[in-house]
This record gives sequence, structure tokens and C-alpha cells, in this order.
Amino acid sequence: MVLLRRNIIVGLIACFVIACGPEYSFSNSVLNTSSVPADADPAVADSIANEKRAKQDALLDTVSLRFYMSKNSSNPSVFDEHGYRDGLWEVYYSNGQLASKGSYRNGIREGLFESFYENGQVKEKISYRDGLIEGSSESFYSNGKPSSKGMCLGNHLHGNWETYFPNGKLESRATFENGYPNGLYEEYYSNGNLKAKGIIENGVPVGAWEYYYENGKLKQKGSYTKQRNGYYEYDYDDD
Repeated sequence: MVLLRRNIIVGLIACFVIACGPEYSFSNSVLNTSSVPADADPAVADSIANEKRAKQDALLDTVSLRFYMSKNSSNPSVFDEHGYRDGLWEVYYSNGQLASKGSYRNGIREGLFESFYENGQVKEKISYRDGLIEGSSESFYSNGKPSSKGMCLGNHLHGNWETYFPNGKLESRATFENGYPNGLYEEYYSNGNLKAKGIIENGVPVGAWEYYYENGKLKQKGSYTKQRNGYYEYDYDDD
């Protein structure tokens, strides 16, 4: 019998937590070349220079960007009478390659936002509603293959989510409810063989779980049960 802490599941589902609720912070308040995150928008005025948007630091690539307000565009980047972003906004790498694009309504993100790698490949596709991540969310590797995909509800993971290895094979699959994994969880090796599977309830493992070696052979199986002291007992079979 093995005692396991409540946070055992954190390592299993860490690949999902970066999908919703990003955070950005801005310090500059001028529309010019500056060192900012590749998929960030520049601060538009002193009154909103301290604006912050959700994006985890681990996802940010610092590059030199230029911001363009295209006079020839049918949907140019503009400000409303209060100085807030309104309409389509685009951010470019210093080489002229598009880094990100999306629309604002009264300074709030609305609709599909896309970010791109410097080679032109799509990096992320995230849907917003009233400034919150709502609907489909997808991320990609620089080679164009999918990295993760699923749905969000009010900045929380919600519904079915899948993550992938750079070779395109499935890495993990889980179902979320308001940000917490709930239901069957499956994890795989990069060769496609099953690594682990079991049930999660409100973010913690329960019931029968199975673990496998990379060659597909069963490594261990057992069951999780909650204890009064906040630990979990894991009974496993040696066969």
C-alpha cells in the first residue's frame, strides 16, 4: 500500500493548464518598435499603459515587433473616442511577418485571435467572448502539427481536451468541468502506446488505475481511495 498526496494528479495533467487564462503585462505606451511578447498588443495610451492580459510567462517569446495601422486595410486598427482598441488589430515581427491578429470591441477581445510563429505557421487559435476565452482553443508546433485542442468556458478548461507530441501522436486525453479534470484520463507514449489511464473526480484520481511500460506491457495497476488526513491510498498488484 502506498500513500499519495492530494496533488498527485498535477504532474499528469500539467500539459493542459496553459491552454486558458493567459496573462500579459505591458509597460510601454508608444506605438513603435519595442521588445514585447510576440503575441502581445502594445499599450495604446498612458491611461491603459498598465493594462494586463492573461498569458503564462512560459508561453511568451520576446521578440522585436513593429505595430502597423494599415491605411489601406478595409478593417484598420483603430481607437474609439475613449482611447480603447476597437476593430481589427495586427502585430508584426520586425521582418514584417504577421505575429498576431484579432478584433477588439471597446478595448475588450472579441472573436477569434490568432498568433503565428516567425516562419508563418499558426501558433494559437483562441476564441474570446466579452474578453474571456470562450469556445474552441487550439495550439500548434512550429512544424504545423497540433499541440493541443479543446474548449474553454469563461477562461476555464471545459469539455474534451487532447494534447499531442511533435510527431502528431496523441499525448493525453481528458475531460474537464469548469477547469477541473473530471472523468476518464488517458496518457500515451510518443510511440502511441498507452502510458496510464484511470478516472479523475474534481481534479484527483479515484478508483482503478493502470500504468504501462513504453513497450505496452502492464507495469502496475491498483486503486485510489481518499483518506481523512488528506492523503490517498494506492493499493497495487505486483503482477
